[in-house]
Formats: sequence, structure tokens, C-alpha cells
Amino acid sequence: MTSGKGKTALITSATSGIGREVACIHAEHGGGLVLVSKNKTALDQLKEELKEKYDIPIYVIAKDLCDASAPKEIFEEVKKSGLTIDYIINDAGFGELCKSYGHEEKHFLAMLDLVMVSLASLTRLFLPEFTKKNEGRILNISSANMFVPCSMEAMYLASKTFFSNFGTAFSSELSDTNVTITNLMPLKKNSRYETVFGSVKVPLFIRRMNSHKVAKTGYKAMLQGKLNVLCGVTFAQKAMYSTIPSIQKKAIVKSIRKMQEIF
Repeated sequence: MTSGKGKTALITSATSGIGREVACIHAEHGGGLVLVSKNKTALDQLKEELKEKYDIPIYVIAKDLCDASAPKEIFEEVKKSGLTIDYIINDAGFGELCKSYGHEEKHFLAMLDLVMVSLASLTRLFLPEFTKKNEGRILNISSANMFVPCSMEAMYLASKTFFSNFGTAFSSELSDTNVTITNLMPLKKNSRYETVFGSVKVPLFIRRMNSHKVAKTGYKAMLQGKLNVLCGVTFAQKAMYSTIPSIQKKAIVKSIRKMQEIF
């Protein structure tokens, strides 16, 4: 599969970041869109923006995936509207830079519910249809730092690790079909690191993520049916990540905590 033309993609967190960029790329390829976000105003604005440029069907669903009922409601609305989903792009997620016990309870639970419950449920709801027609693509937006036990981001990265492993395991179950799952793992750098460290080269946070470039890489990998795709990193950083499993976790955690707690 080399083109998304004529295919309908359901994209969560579609109004910002990588989700928005994937929506624009898919529209450029001539594919239809089901855009999901809790921000109805932003959804309508994106729909109008894309409609002006491309002659494609676009449907918007304003739902907060932190709500337990959202996945089933989204699925039922799609079915009621007579839409057929060919691709799912799971981009929804959020994190906070603080100690895990410092999260407000509602934020703590929302992070887990969003990625580990809602996105997993949404994917599971559509998979039977994908396998029935023996065709479909799923793109999970994860993080390169899921490989690293990052202090101050424990809950966020733990949820990303769960979802990537969930996707990898599902891909094995789907190996006798033409349905594929791709885990996109970009290295995201927050501008706060740049402010604090200046020109100091901190391996985990050297580069700023270019959302469009990352989305383009992920979209291409999804069409090709690749499983795990690390992007936004240098050759040296790829080598570093490959050695992480063999390094004592205690040493990694101690080093990263010193960097993170500057904030």
C-alpha cells in the first residue's frame, strides 16, 4: 500500500501537533478524514481549512477521550454515519513534568485512562472490521523515550510504553492478515531544555521535533506496514538507544532525575 487516496483515516487529537500534520498529509494524498478532538471550534476550523484546499470528505467528532464512554460513542457515531474507516491514527495523549505523586488525582487518572484505556478500546472496537475486510492500517504515536525510565515523566512514558507494547503484541496476532500496526517513536524536545542547558549537549534532548517531518515519516511507515519506527534522532542517538537495555536502570534513572529536577 503506497497511497492513502480514497481511504478514510480516523485521527485522534487531530487539531494540533502530529495529529494535525498527519491529517494535512492524508488530505493531500486524497484521503477522507474523521477528525476527533474535544475542541469543537478547532475541529471546525481545521475542517474548513482543509476543505478550501482539498476535495475530500471530512467528518468531525467532538469527544474527550479521557471520558470512559468516548470510544464506544465515537465508534457508534461512525457506524451511524455510514462511514468506513481504513486507517486509525492514535495521537491523543498528554503529560506533565513533575513527580508522579505530585500529579493532581484527576490528571494522574486521566493520563492512564486516555492512553491505556480509551485508545486501546477505540482500536479494539475497529479491529474486527479491519480483519473482516482483511485491510487496514493503525498508527500509534508513541515516544522514543519510552525506552528510558525518565524521572519526572514516569506516568506519561509508562502509558506510552504500554500502548507500544499493546500495538506490537496485536501486530503479531494480525500477522496472518493484511492489517498492520505501526508504532511511531519520535524524540520530542521541550523548549525548556534549550533554555536551561543552552549549548550543553544533553543526549536525550538535543533536537527539537519537527511535527511535519515526524508525521510524514510516520505516515509513510504506516502505509508500508512497518512496525517500530524511531525518528527525529541522530545516528549517534540511535546507537545510544540501542544500548539502553544493557545499561543498569538505576544508573539511568539517577542521571535523568538530576536533569529533570532542574525544572
